[in-house]
Amino acid sequence: IRFGDVQKFEEVVTLFAKKFRADNTYTLILRLRHNAIKTAIRYISLSYIKISLKDIAQKLMLDSIEEAEFVVAKAIRDGVIDAFIDEDGKFMQSREISDVYSTREPQISFHQRVQFCLDVHNQSIKAMRFPPKSCNKSYIKDSAGMDESSRITILEALAKTLSVELDHRRAGEDKLKVLELTDRSYGVHLAEISIDPLVRLPLRQLSSIVLRDYTNKHWSIFCGNFVPPKPSEESKVTIRRLLVIGLQEPDTKVKNAIAYALANVVKWDWPHDCPDLLDILLKYIRTENPDLVDGSMRVLLELAGVISDMQIPILGPIILQEVYKVFTDVQKYRLRIREMALDLFLTLYERICEVVFTNKSLVIPLLENILLQFSQALVMALQANDGPALDNHLRAKIFQVWTSIVLVSPKEVLTSLEEIMPTVISFLKSILNATDAKLSEEDVGASNDGSYLCEHVQSGIRCTSKLLFFFSFFLDGAGHPGMPLLAVLDFLYALVDTPHLRHFVRAAIEDVLYYLLICMQIPNSQVEIFLENVDLFIINEDSFDFKELVRNRAQVVLKPNLWSWHLDICKEFAAFEAPTAFGNAVMRLLEQATRYKNEGRHDWWKCLEVSMQSIGLVAHIYVGPSVFGKMGDQLVTFNPVTVVQSIFDDPMIRDAPPFLLGECIWAAGQLADILPEDLKRRVIKASVEALHLNQHHVMKVCGIRTIYDLCQHLEDRKQIAEILPYLPTLMNTLVGIANQYPEGEFLHLVLEVFPRLMVLDQAFTAASAPNFLPFLRDVFAAKTEDRTIIARIEEIIKKLVKIPEVLANIQTIPFPALVQLLQVRSSTNGNLKAGLGNVFRMLKIIVRAST
Repeated sequence: IRFGDVQKFEEVVTLFAKKFRADNTYTLILRLRHNAIKTAIRYISLSYIKISLKDIAQKLMLDSIEEAEFVVAKAIRDGVIDAFIDEDGKFMQSREISDVYSTREPQISFHQRVQFCLDVHNQSIKAMRFPPKSCNKSYIKDSAGMDESSRITILEALAKTLSVELDHRRAGEDKLKVLELTDRSYGVHLAEISIDPLVRLPLRQLSSIVLRDYTNKHWSIFCGNFVPPKPSEESKVTIRRLLVIGLQEPDTKVKNAIAYALANVVKWDWPHDCPDLLDILLKYIRTENPDLVDGSMRVLLELAGVISDMQIPILGPIILQEVYKVFTDVQKYRLRIREMALDLFLTLYERICEVVFTNKSLVIPLLENILLQFSQALVMALQANDGPALDNHLRAKIFQVWTSIVLVSPKEVLTSLEEIMPTVISFLKSILNATDAKLSEEDVGASNDGSYLCEHVQSGIRCTSKLLFFFSFFLDGAGHPGMPLLAVLDFLYALVDTPHLRHFVRAAIEDVLYYLLICMQIPNSQVEIFLENVDLFIINEDSFDFKELVRNRAQVVLKPNLWSWHLDICKEFAAFEAPTAFGNAVMRLLEQATRYKNEGRHDWWKCLEVSMQSIGLVAHIYVGPSVFGKMGDQLVTFNPVTVVQSIFDDPMIRDAPPFLLGECIWAAGQLADILPEDLKRRVIKASVEALHLNQHHVMKVCGIRTIYDLCQHLEDRKQIAEILPYLPTLMNTLVGIANQYPEGEFLHLVLEVFPRLMVLDQAFTAASAPNFLPFLRDVFAAKTEDRTIIARIEEIIKKLVKIPEVLANIQTIPFPALVQLLQVRSSTNGNLKAGLGNVFRMLKIIVRAST
């Protein structure tokens, strides 16, 4: 970014995309591309007095000259460069500045210096106004020079902050803010109050939290959020000593805050100002005092994240040896301390793995020794029964550690993997048996809180998958079997993602797909919401964000080529194996739907709906002959067309919620390449009928999506005649839907399918132009500032202007309105000018086509 190398930036983003996504920084990194482009433009402007836009587009890896023109114009407007664009010659020319003193640069620099001097003056006046009054009083409590009166003032302010009266709370908070800036011993007082057993516990808890924030803001001038004044060196020594003492505090809240404060301190002071701190922490870990061990582990956990790459090879083995002892000593340490030891191991292990990329010869032997010890200890820990030595929290953490080990260094742990896999299978089967017994006694589908899906998620997983990401929204916290189950699935997903470890889960692919389909069912809690709110339904069905519902995450796994960093399960295994496994999984789901229907359960339609949606998502693997697979001891043939047709012809689906019929129509559209001609014509008709204004919005959404895909299919197959009779109805219906839903996501869907319809038959488009052009004109006028909507309309107009008959109508219908809109917005101030760029772009499209 500093050198403006756009190509190198793209290469780095592509190379480290997985890590950026794992750190939840991928979107932020992508936004930095604009900074790289701005820097590149600045360098180009400094290097070239005159350069063509075509060369700029090539250097910046842009798609077109127009895009380069837009980027350069924005850089000029933002003041990044001082240049101008020659529209006729299509080049950018930099303005030469002969005298820098004729610019605002000296004025800006002078202003910054004056502002700095004024700030120093104001801070000096403040220091003189509030001088220290009690530096040498006779009742000093410890070597830092504790002022008893100041300490009492802080205690009173803390007590007021805890008051139920709003005025008292505000007065206490204001007093603390004043003391923070004026009392040189403020941090020392807070540290002493936090560990003083004679002070009430609520005050000590609050004091420790204030102390944590104080060390975060005032300790070093290099802090990103530094606020003066900085404590003196004498106060720092005293605070560090008191914080180390506070690690043995029995109260968890106080201890956590003190550990965090000490971590803030050592981040800046270690090892120069407190070289013996690490030895003290390791000494505390070796003691018999569980509170000291707990507090020391918390500090080390914070400290591990800031240890430099040069210190990792030295300190890593020392700390990890103590962590290993804590984790393996079941008798001495309680479960939460052992779980924290795994957290510390995980943090240090990830830091070591980062160093691997820069110094493999130094770190690889270290990794091998660590893994040899920990892999055996982790296997033994999992083999214990639930009790003092193991619970769901610790089990989940163990599998989380295994996941990191497998992802980074699988070769070193193959032997231990063979030992741990039986334990994994046994654990999953135990959950399956326990919850299956519960499900046989209860009609879980009768609940309205999503428990149906939750119960299936907990009960059904016998194998691998990426379902960890999907189940977390339906499984509960402390002590719940869902916690280790999520970690197990994450571990097994790592195995699937590692080619030479995939054989551990290959045999379970059918179960993976089956329970993946179960996760795609609409939760009961969402059914009513989707039936009432069309925007939420559209957003949910289009969302592939890991922060949405389980249904969306399962769709991401099944639907290929959405994200390059996802596995497409149906492509990871043999061409015959995946279709067979998927077909068997769908057949099991259809049998489940039949069983639910016979039992009179109200949610039987969900199994059919998810079968239809999944068939549509993986239709690419079934374009061809039927696939044979095995289910049980019988050889079965799975033909998705037969399944879709059987459900499409079932009269009962008309009585189910509209999700089932809508997904059935959409799935049939995805299978259009292999549909019989008569069934294809029925699907086209059903899609058109789904758009009628009296239909439910769920049907309309599915119908629009199906029409969109069918248009492309019919155009590729030269079968446009099949849909031509429906074009007038489709055009009028789409305009009616857009008028019925003028706001929100529905309008986007309508404008998305418009271009597909208009290119099918130019004669029809020309004849119907007077009917739909006023609609486009009105939408453009109402949504001039909505760039997404305007982009859709621009795409439509670009296709329409290529038809001479339609161009004449464009010149008489929307063009005068655009000119008038331009005049109105140009003559006004404020927000109305925001859409001028969109109006200019639209006029440019029409004018260029007209000339």
